[in-house]
Amino acid sequence: MRLRVLGPLEVRDRDERPLSMGRVKERVLLAMLALRVNTLLSKESILAGLWEGPPPRSATANLASYVSNLRRLLQTDEGGVALETRAGGYLLVADPDSIDLLVFERLAGEGRQAQAVGQYALAVERLTQAAGLWRGPVMDGLPVPDVVRPDIARLEDLRLAVVEDSIEGRLKLGQHDTLAGELAVLTSRYEFRERLWGQRILALYRSGRQSEALAAYQDVRRLLAEHLGIEPGAALRALHEQVLRSDPVLDHSAAPPVAGLVPRQLPPAIGAFTGRAAELAWLDETVVAADTTVVALVGTAGMGKTALAVHWAHRVASRFPDGQLYADLHRHGTHDPAAPIEVLTSFLRALGMPGERIPTDTETATATYRSMLAGRRVLVILDNAGSAEQVRPLLPGDPGCFTVVTSRRRLTGLMALDGARVCAVGGLIPQDTSRLLTRLLGADRADAEPAAVAELGDVCAHLPLALRLAAARVAAAEGSIADYVSRLATARTLDLLAVDDEPRTVRTVFDSSYEPLNPMAQRLFRLLGLVPGHGFTPRAAAALLDVPPVRVEAVLNELVAASMVERRAAGQFVMHDLLRRYAEEKAGSEPAALRRLFMSYLQDTETAVATFGSALARLNPPLQKVLPELELPGGDALAWLDSQRDCLVAAVTYAAEHGPREVAWQLCDQLRVYFWLRRCLPEWFAVAGAAMAAAVAEGDVEAEIAARHCLADAQWSVGRYERAIDEYELAISACEHRNLPRRQASLQHNLGSVYRELGRLDQAHKWLNEALEVQRSNGFNESATRANIGTVYEEMGALQDALREHSKVLELTRTAETKRAHAFSLDALSVIHRLMGRPDLALTCNTEALALYREMGDRAGEASVMENLASLHLDQGDVDQAMSCAKAALDMAKDLANPRIYACGHTIVAKVHLRQGDHREAERHYELGLHLAHINRMSYVEVDAQLGLAATHHAAGRPDLALDLCTQALHTAEASGFQIHAATARNLLAELSVRST
Repeated sequence: MRLRVLGPLEVRDRDERPLSMGRVKERVLLAMLALRVNTLLSKESILAGLWEGPPPRSATANLASYVSNLRRLLQTDEGGVALETRAGGYLLVADPDSIDLLVFERLAGEGRQAQAVGQYALAVERLTQAAGLWRGPVMDGLPVPDVVRPDIARLEDLRLAVVEDSIEGRLKLGQHDTLAGELAVLTSRYEFRERLWGQRILALYRSGRQSEALAAYQDVRRLLAEHLGIEPGAALRALHEQVLRSDPVLDHSAAPPVAGLVPRQLPPAIGAFTGRAAELAWLDETVVAADTTVVALVGTAGMGKTALAVHWAHRVASRFPDGQLYADLHRHGTHDPAAPIEVLTSFLRALGMPGERIPTDTETATATYRSMLAGRRVLVILDNAGSAEQVRPLLPGDPGCFTVVTSRRRLTGLMALDGARVCAVGGLIPQDTSRLLTRLLGADRADAEPAAVAELGDVCAHLPLALRLAAARVAAAEGSIADYVSRLATARTLDLLAVDDEPRTVRTVFDSSYEPLNPMAQRLFRLLGLVPGHGFTPRAAAALLDVPPVRVEAVLNELVAASMVERRAAGQFVMHDLLRRYAEEKAGSEPAALRRLFMSYLQDTETAVATFGSALARLNPPLQKVLPELELPGGDALAWLDSQRDCLVAAVTYAAEHGPREVAWQLCDQLRVYFWLRRCLPEWFAVAGAAMAAAVAEGDVEAEIAARHCLADAQWSVGRYERAIDEYELAISACEHRNLPRRQASLQHNLGSVYRELGRLDQAHKWLNEALEVQRSNGFNESATRANIGTVYEEMGALQDALREHSKVLELTRTAETKRAHAFSLDALSVIHRLMGRPDLALTCNTEALALYREMGDRAGEASVMENLASLHLDQGDVDQAMSCAKAALDMAKDLANPRIYACGHTIVAKVHLRQGDHREAERHYELGLHLAHINRMSYVEVDAQLGLAATHHAAGRPDLALDLCTQALHTAEASGFQIHAATARNLLAELSVRST
């Protein structure tokens, strides 16, 4: 984890990928804590910083939410930064290398210390690295609280002082020619920094530009007089006197740099080079920045890192008039890795040093090499590097030189200790892939089969080497591009990505990365080719290897370092498709390893879903324990399931087709409640369908019931009520024949809920009571069913009966199984108490329900509570607070694939707009809510929206429209038994009749 505050706020993982941050106030809070890193920041200071003026009543609760979200963000990647709660406030704890502010202060201190003892080259190196950590103004793009303005001012002063100290060191090293131009820019930007003006005057004087130095003094003198009414300080006046009399003290006495040849060692430019606009722009920006002289292009074999480096080097060669050096370090080729002394010998000879004078030990050769480059501008390309240790002796010491390193390894040591900037080079973007293939195949042929060209890019994972080899195969063949793509896509090997007269193939470059791996890393890489889907975790790797998870981290680090797999946030790893095919090709058949993987999925998913309640209807086969018990990060089962969803879905579909088939229906049954909470519809239907097919193929009736249960829930969630009813009834009948009472009660409960949503309250009451009877007879938990029966009574207008049922739910012991029913009943009771004129009790119920839903991560429940809170605030005349809650509910609903919540969200926002007298916005939101309710056949919500829209038309002076809507609403309400809605409709009709007379 790396936190960057010296510029726009950024949080990056260990591989320097940016992590997505939350709301503005969360980012401001993180920046405030970072600026006071390792120092307690009081809650009062935070609240004052986050809100201008007095904080709102919800400020403390909001702050707790922000802190919770930030903790979750900081925990997505191990190490370095943690947010702690302390008495009176919060403390951001960070390792010295995890936040750029601490790194900056350390480097600045080291640079000044080196400068104090005359180690000017080291001082300039450290100070330049420190200044380079700044990417712009602190908190750029965010509101800056007053509480941290002094901290920002201190850092800005220190940054300028570091720049000035660095310039001082460079003047000592005799770099005045280069500095004269740089200081002209700096003095125009920081007009009143007299030290910068003095350095500019000295640099000009030492460059033989005495008249310009004197003119610069007059410029600063006039500037200070006009703007500040003062004369230059004593130091600047004394320097002026020295320049006037050409004082020898000002001269630089260092020896001139050693003269030599001008090497031009770049390989030929790459033919048909295409794309890489972002990477080229990054290199262009980095080469002119003052903060680094080393960059590394890292990535998987075949990504075109060398082509990119060489192409860019030819583009900028004129910027380096003293030459370009190139060395292939052979770390990944067929040769032995190049030793630093070999490369240094070659470089020194290219720079003009006679062979007999070239040192034979690395340390002396490095010192000689750097001495020869002092004061020169040379571009150095170090290709195919294996490690930071191999590269470090080859780095020039002069800041006028620039080095580009390419490697398949991550080279984190080069970044950490040498100030290198690293760019991860991935595949081409699709547009550039198409452009490259068009250039290689010819426009006529490519334009004739654009779809096949696009598919060829996908099959080749957009790797430049694979694309070039594939294009060569297509060009040499007589068939169509589509024919070749079809054969390549279905091939189990990489043979179709090779050409006869080219020794390099996709397989050979992958071989050169695979073969140096240790045996366990090689085995894990092979087994990863068997994993369905596009990602895996350390626990999955441990299951494949059949080793404890603690032993697998080092193996994964080896694969990441070799760019054979890529580390993602939250403990996820991936490999691109061609590497996966290469791994699968090497793996062969490993059924035991694949079974261990699937058993680990079942074991861990069972652990996660058990937190939702052990009383849920699920298949309960004995599970094989292949790993130690899963520890859910922060105890958050939903977050863990979110992170594993793609892997689990891929496992279900794979197992259903290839076996073992029981894995498909067991995982499906485990995931059913998760899918209900998250509403990830494509995955939900894919899993249910695959599990159903597997169960039918095996003739397992209980497995078929479980899969049908999941499928029925999915159909219900998208408003396909008749299909859901059919599936539920088939499953209920099968349960009765198989004597599966727990599953039967769960299915009856859901069927009753479907009928309730359709407005068929008699049927809903029937099925829910049948479910309740089964639960009573078997001693099962009744809370969820009673909660829904209470809601049926509420919609019937039987508030006392509803109050009784929901109160019974709350009387039951609150456990993991009953927590959701408790929250549901509390939310329902808040509505009942509000309708009965008990706002205090309603608010209490709302508050408790909201806390429970947030604890469970149930966003749909949270949105429902916010809707009810909006109505409560509206009843009490607090329109602003009502609108705040209503908009929060609608915002949450937009993120959920739940039409009921979304329709209700629009309806409550409309209700507040109507109270504000904004008829246009009220009408718009009511119509949106009505449309959603109508197409999803949610009768209760539809009637509610119809009555609201009728009231809006009535208030806006459109009685005819109001009358039609109100009449429709009354008809539906009476037919369904919605007594409260029916009474509301009759009252509005009566009022419309009075107005019309």
